[in-house]
Amino acid sequence: AGGGAAPPPAVPRFFQPAGSNASQSVVQQQLIDLQMLLGTCGLHGGSPVDVPTIATLLPRLPGGAVPTLLARSVWLHLLRSEFGPEVAQQIGSDLSVGVAGKQGPSDGLAAQLDAGAFCRFFAAHIAGTSGDERLVRCLCGSAVGALSPVDFLPLTTEVVRRHPSLNFLAKEDVYRSHYEHTVTQRILFVLDPLRTALVTAAQLRRAGRPLWLALRSLESGEAVEDINLERRFFSYEQFYVIFCKFVELDHDQDFELSLEELQSYDNYSLSTRAVTRIFLELASQALPCGGLGFAEFVFFLLCEEDKASPTAASFWFRILDMDADGKLSAHEMQFFYEEQASRVAALGHEAFGFADILCQLTDAINPRSQPSAPRGSITLADLKRSRMVPLLVNTLTNVTKLLRSEVSDMHALREAQATPYLSDFDRWARAEYAKCAEEDEDEDEDDDIEDDDEYELAKASFMSMLVEQTGCGVSRAQEAPF
Repeated sequence: AGGGAAPPPAVPRFFQPAGSNASQSVVQQQLIDLQMLLGTCGLHGGSPVDVPTIATLLPRLPGGAVPTLLARSVWLHLLRSEFGPEVAQQIGSDLSVGVAGKQGPSDGLAAQLDAGAFCRFFAAHIAGTSGDERLVRCLCGSAVGALSPVDFLPLTTEVVRRHPSLNFLAKEDVYRSHYEHTVTQRILFVLDPLRTALVTAAQLRRAGRPLWLALRSLESGEAVEDINLERRFFSYEQFYVIFCKFVELDHDQDFELSLEELQSYDNYSLSTRAVTRIFLELASQALPCGGLGFAEFVFFLLCEEDKASPTAASFWFRILDMDADGKLSAHEMQFFYEEQASRVAALGHEAFGFADILCQLTDAINPRSQPSAPRGSITLADLKRSRMVPLLVNTLTNVTKLLRSEVSDMHALREAQATPYLSDFDRWARAEYAKCAEEDEDEDEDDDIEDDDEYELAKASFMSMLVEQTGCGVSRAQEAPF
C-alpha cells in the first residue's frame, strides 16, 4: 500500500512501422516451412542459387507468394548482403550473370551464393510479412531501403526475359534497352512524381499498389499472354508510340530535344510560353546540349496526354505558378491565355476575352477561398479536388485542345463512355498506334508500288537489250524469263 503507484500494464504492440506484426511463433513456423520447401526443391544450405532457382521459390514462399518477376531483384540483394554493395553493383551490371545456361565474367563469385544466403535474407526481411509488404521488401531489399532509377532495371530485365510477348526483343538490343527505360520512367512517374530520382520503401507502400497489380497481371492475370493488356507500365504498343514520338521530334538525331524541337510537339499545339516553362523545368544539364533526354520526354508526354493523373496535376501547376507561391493568380493565368487568344484569332476563330475565361475556369474549379489568397486564385488542392486539370491546362497552354474543347466532340465523348476503364493516355496511345499502323501499311504499299515500277523498268530494259542484241521482234522478246 505504501510503495507508490503501480506501473501501467504492458500493452502489446499492435502496429509495426515496417509492415510486420506477425508473432514470433508465426515467423518461426515460416522459417521451418522454408526449410521444407528447399528440401522439396532438392536444395540444402550449400546448394547454389541463381535467378531461375529464386524464381521457382518466390511463388511458393511460406506466408504468401511473390511474383517471379522480382527474382533478379532478390538475387542482387543477396549479392549485396553477402559480398557488399560494390561487388553487387559490379556483378549486377552484367545481366548475363545469374541466369542458368549463361556465363559472364562475374559468374565465379556469383556462384558462391547458396540457399543459406536466401534463408538469411528471408529471415531478416520477409518472414512475418504478407501481401504487398513482401513485394516492397523484395524490390527494396529491406523494410527501409530506397531505389534509384537503375535499381528498377533488374525488374524490367526479368519482364523482357520471361514474358512470351517480348521474345522478339532478345535479339533487338536497342529496342530492348529503350523499352526497359520507358517502363522504368513510367513506374517513376507514379512513384516519384517530383523527380527526385529516389523511391523509398515508404513511397512504395503508399503508392506502389498499381505496380504490384501490374506484376500480378503479367503472371496470373489478363496480360499473361499479351503484354499490351497491361497498360499502366508494360504495354509494348504504348512504348512504341512514345519512342516514335521522340524520334519524330529529334530532328538532328542526337537523342536530345532542344527547345525548338520540343516546340514542334503535336504540330506546334503548345504555346511558346508554356514550352519555355516546360523546358526550364525538365531540361537536364547532364546532357551535352542541356536539353530533354528520353527520360525527361517520357515524363513530359505522360503529363501532356494524361493530365488527369496526380503527377500531371502537380507538374502543370508548377509550370503555371510562375512565382512559385502555391497559388495560380489571375495575372498568371492571363499571361498564358494572352498567347492562346492571339493564336486562336490567327487561326480565324473568335477568341473569348480573358474575363470570360477566368469566370468559366473559376466556376468549373470552384476554388475554396483562403484569407491570404487573392480573389480568383487557384491552389493545387483546388485543382485536384475539382478534377478540372485538363480544362485549365488546355485552355491556357494548348491551342489545338482548346479549340477542340469549344466544339462538342461526340466521337471522343462516346469513346470515353464506352471505355471507362481506359485513362486519357490509354485512349491517346491507342489512337496514335492505329495511326502508326496505317502509316506503316501505306509505306509497305508504296514500297510494293516502287518494287513493281522497278520490275517493269527492269523488264523493259531487258527486252530493249534483247532486241538490240538478237534482232528479235517484240513477240520474241516478250518470252524473256520474267
